[in-house]
Parts: sequence; C-alpha cells; structure tokens
Amino acid sequence: MTQPQSGWYPDPADAARQRYWAGDAWTAETRDIETNPVTDPKATTAPADPYASYAAAAAVNNPPQPAYTGPAMAIQPGVPMTADGVPLAGWWWRVLASLLDTVAIGIVQTVCMFAIPNLMSGLMKWANDITNQILSGNIPTSIPSMWDPSYNLAGPYSTYLVITMVVQLVYAFVMLHFFGSTLGQAACGLRVVPVDQGHHPKGLPLACNIKRLVWYTLVPLVLNSVSLLIDMRTASSSNGLSSLLSYASSIYFLVFVLRAAFDSKRQGFHDKIAGTQVVRIAR
Repeated sequence: MTQPQSGWYPDPADAARQRYWAGDAWTAETRDIETNPVTDPKATTAPADPYASYAAAAAVNNPPQPAYTGPAMAIQPGVPMTADGVPLAGWWWRVLASLLDTVAIGIVQTVCMFAIPNLMSGLMKWANDITNQILSGNIPTSIPSMWDPSYNLAGPYSTYLVITMVVQLVYAFVMLHFFGSTLGQAACGLRVVPVDQGHHPKGLPLACNIKRLVWYTLVPLVLNSVSLLIDMRTASSSNGLSSLLSYASSIYFLVFVLRAAFDSKRQGFHDKIAGTQVVRIAR
C-alpha cells in the first residue's frame, strides 16, 4: 500500500486539530482545523479549490498510515501520548515490568550462586552460626559479618558480583537494542522508543541505549558494588561509608524512576538524558 502524499490531515490524537504528515510518518507540527470561507455569504458555489472537499473526505475515510505496522492502542482522550499519537506507558505499568525483570534476573543469579564453588557452603555456614546463636538464647548484639575470613566468602562472592553485573548489563542492552523492550516490558505491552517517535521500529538506537543503560542500570550497580567491596575489606557489615553508598544507590534509583510519575512526557531522569520514552502498545 502506497503512503499518502505529505500534507495536513486530521490529527488522530485530537479531532479539533490537524497534524502534518511528512509522507512516511507523522510530525510534531499541528494546527487548528481551517475552513475555506466563501466571499459571498449567499453564494452556494464551492470553495476556490475544486479538490478541497474531495481531499478532506479522502483524509477522513483513508487517513495516512504510519510506517510502523505493529499494533497500537486505541487513542483515549486525556491520555499522554508521543507527538506521533502513541499512548505513553503509565508509571505503575513500568513498575510492574521492572518487577518482572527482577524476577527473571533473580533466577539467573540463583543459578550462578549454586554454580560458583564455595559460595553456597560459606553462606550456609554463616546463616547456621546466626541461627544457632539465636536458638541457644544467646542473641548477638550484632550479626556476625559474612565477610569474616572463617567463612571464606570474599573470593566467591566477588566472582558472583562480577558475573551478575555483566548479566544485568548484557540483558538490558541486548533486549532493548534488538527488541525495544525487556522481557518484563514485553509482558506488559511496553516498548522503549526515541522521544516522540512512538512508531519507531523495534530496536532502540545505539546511542540512546548506551545512555539509558549507563544512567539506569550501571550507576546503581557500581554504587552497590563499591559498598560491598568496602565491607569485604573491613570484614564488617556496618561500615559507615558502605552504608552511605548503599543508601545513595537506593535514593538515586528512586529519584530517577519516580520522576516519570510526575513528568508531562512520563520520562524519568534516565529517559531525559537518553532521549527516550516508554509507550504502551496494544497486545
């Protein structure tokens, strides 16, 4: 099917306005619907352009079709959308998608824990010591540090930390670069696109993907990892600096994510930096 010629057509997002069709995609340009006035109020002749009525009828009956052929949700009044008329994802849908991704990654992390030598045995020994102290009535004033040399966890856990960081980064990059959504986002009918390009084909551009990966995934991971490394070196779970970094990671993540709930374009800080939006696609 050939694409309609470029021009002004009824806006699929607002029946009272027109949006400019560039020949292959909607643009962000809109205007109020204009009529062609007749100079003589008693005249019954058609407007000066004999094809104007035909073009208007054709635009209504055969609106331009965007280049993206995937399903799109029905447009609802008052729902925030991209400039080309695709509904933006609600904040709670994004939270649900993140929880599903956490479960998926958690399964992989659990497999890694059992695959790394001495990791599970050291954790079990540490947990048993705490349990035995509590059952004997000798409740400890402070929980024994898992980084005590007797548990031999520093080396195995460092390996686990590196592997899980790589898994999370590769997972996010590959899924967004090739499919435009993670498993959790796909399950919720969400897709990450360049800002105001809701009909962008699947697959986030490289520059957007890298920026989003750094600010949304890498920075919190680094803060948490440095916190754990400090605990390892001091053989303590209550080091002031490590606790500060751990809190900073949590606050950082919440601030970046919560912004999307109050932004007119539903962008978190990571979306603003990367130039992305999350849209909702009909399933």
